Amino acid sequence: MSGRAKRILYAFITIFGYLAALAAAILAWYFSTPRNWLVLVVFGVFYALLPLNVLIHELGHIAFGAVCGMKFVSVKIGRICFFRRDNKLKCRFSVLGNTAGECALFPKSEKGVRGRFLAATLGGALFNFAYAIVFVLLYFFVPHHPALLFFEMFAPLSLLEGIAALIPVELTAGKTDGLVAWGLAKRRPEEEVALRVLEAQGTLYRHDFSAIPPAVLFDTPVVREDLPAWHALLLLRVQYLLWESREDEARAILARADENEEIADEEREQFARYMRYFEGKFAGEHSPMYGVTLLEKRLAGEV
Repeated sequence: MSGRAKRILYAFITIFGYLAALAAAILAWYFSTPRNWLVLVVFGVFYALLPLNVLIHELGHIAFGAVCGMKFVSVKIGRICFFRRDNKLKCRFSVLGNTAGECALFPKSEKGVRGRFLAATLGGALFNFAYAIVFVLLYFFVPHHPALLFFEMFAPLSLLEGIAALIPVELTAGKTDGLVAWGLAKRRPEEEVALRVLEAQGTLYRHDFSAIPPAVLFDTPVVREDLPAWHALLLLRVQYLLWESREDEARAILARADENEEIADEEREQFARYMRYFEGKFAGEHSPMYGVTLLEKRLAGEV
């Protein structure tokens, strides 16, 4: 089956699946005793602005990542994005955003990154399934209460969220968790590049760039240049080259990144920051990775 056919089939499954899940949620409210209209209104508001099924999914990624020794970088839940920048937790709200979720983590060690990545990848769906099972049982075996009913109404949507995440397909917004897990198992180039990024980040958590073998960043599989993992790898290459005082090579990568229209705005800002180094306008930031913070201080003239 072609990629386009898989996307069409996935869209068909998810659209009708979410309609069925929404219908199940409304039916759960309709047959609740007593029937409370406020619960339905609050459910609708949360579904539009902060969908609980997406929140549970992203919390699953974060929880499994934390258990496996990974640190939080950012999480997007519907139209709200929480991210760590300059050692501070910040929040951004987008009116034009969609209800998709996204989570970014990095390991605190370069060892065992494949297993950690796989566990964090599957953690979202597992949290969805656990949530759905618990609140379906509560709905049928515990007396109805408005506060509890609100969470029970999200159980069908959480179940569908977990199922949709495990279907292995590449969408316009990126790969599903199921396809990422399949790629890790098959050692496909895209996932191998992502593992190189994680390995380098894990090294930088406690060490500087001199501890990273050059092959980790430069002897990598060839992948599409629109992939987020490729953009992260390019940024690490820039940082490594600046650490090694190979400024001409770093500038060449930055110029190449500037021409790449696929790089997201937040990533583009990071590339622009390092380009400002060559203009004498660089301002260092604090990173949760020791090696990156040390580089930032060196470029800012603080060490």
